[in-house]
Amino acid sequence: MNVLQATKFKGFNNSLFREGNVKLMKNSTAFMFGSFMLDSSAGLFRDDRLVPLPPKELALLLLLLEAQGRVVSHREIEEELWHNQVVAYASLARCVYSLRKLLGADGKRYVDTVPKRGYRLAVAVKKFEPSQTKSALSECISTLPLAYSHYAAGDREANDPSPAGQARAVLLFQEAARVDPNFAAAHAAVADTRMYQLVRGDLVPAEGLKLGLEACRCALEANPKLVQGLSILAWFKGAMLGELDEAHILLNEALAIDPGYSRAYVYRSWIFRNQGLARDSTVAAQRAAEINPHALLNRHSYSWALFCNDRVAEALAHEVTLQRMYPLDDVAPAYAGIFAAYLGRYREALAAIEAAIHISAGRPAVCAGAAYVFARAGKIERALQLAEAAAAAILPRAPRPILAPAYAELGDVDRALELLSEARDEGCVWFGPARLDPRLASLKSDDRFLALFS
Repeated sequence: MNVLQATKFKGFNNSLFREGNVKLMKNSTAFMFGSFMLDSSAGLFRDDRLVPLPPKELALLLLLLEAQGRVVSHREIEEELWHNQVVAYASLARCVYSLRKLLGADGKRYVDTVPKRGYRLAVAVKKFEPSQTKSALSECISTLPLAYSHYAAGDREANDPSPAGQARAVLLFQEAARVDPNFAAAHAAVADTRMYQLVRGDLVPAEGLKLGLEACRCALEANPKLVQGLSILAWFKGAMLGELDEAHILLNEALAIDPGYSRAYVYRSWIFRNQGLARDSTVAAQRAAEINPHALLNRHSYSWALFCNDRVAEALAHEVTLQRMYPLDDVAPAYAGIFAAYLGRYREALAAIEAAIHISAGRPAVCAGAAYVFARAGKIERALQLAEAAAAAILPRAPRPILAPAYAELGDVDRALELLSEARDEGCVWFGPARLDPRLASLKSDDRFLALFS
């Protein structure tokens, strides 16, 4: 069974998408969380099946989804569900118990009890609202549920950072776009995933650029005002093609349509680092994290921007927090290890980076960062072993600017500069931001380093 067959909806309730329901669903709000999708008009779905919810449980779930991780107090819930009625706490507790039961075996994991305060949703939430620009996903699911089925499955696969998980996500997003060529958000999701693959070292830069730009073209042909499409095109232009002014123009256009699209600020932060603007990069990344603090991309981008802006202790504190919150994320311990090593906190750094290597199953990009940590901590033999293994990896590979700091720390300046030169020539997305990497400070007085970035 291939990935598309394994994730197709087996028994989707097509009656929800008949003519009489289209207008209602077009004006509804949709949420994705875990394996669920809730449309405020159509109801709650888990994969291919409608999950019937009584009115009180539905209202409670909507309240928690709208809060997006914020603790919702007992009083707020009582006012929303029972209005001005006097209600015993036992009624509220029964409603929460019932909702957890309806969400299945993982129900308790989804809905957290915060003692003496209230309840919160303990998983990341993605919200889609109706849009005059037709960029909301609710418009697509109201007409072609099979396309949305593939898109939703792709979105779940995209949460798996492994190369296989990202490849499955691309296949599913592409299948969604094949079913509905006008599904602009599916094309944009392909481009977003290509970006992630490039950053993680899953694609050779030239191939990733070509595939990403093609997906952007398809997205914006289907909807020229799609915020996701404009934003990811800006990233490719600014991060890979060096078209910095054009990138900022595209991001301005996207944010004029939807000022709350947090990824646009993440992409702007990256482009500012390409320009050597550490403070502006930090401000943009902070804005992304403020708009959507539940997106790991936003939080990690902010931490790295802080690191490049000489606010290393703050960056480390952010990543230590994320490491506790998301124990299966390999980026948090990798970044924590790098930041702690830079600050000379070697025991903490080594523990974090070993965890990152384990979680990532020895991913070359993580091993490249680990080589710096071990070199900094004086573990030269292990550092060289990791650096050489990362350099030899083909796909997934270690982006060269992530590996260069290890050789700089080991005192091999020529090798570090050779890696940066290779990154420039191949159009690596990490090359431009390397000018602000504090681990490369020892190279900045070298004319060869200056010439690379001139």
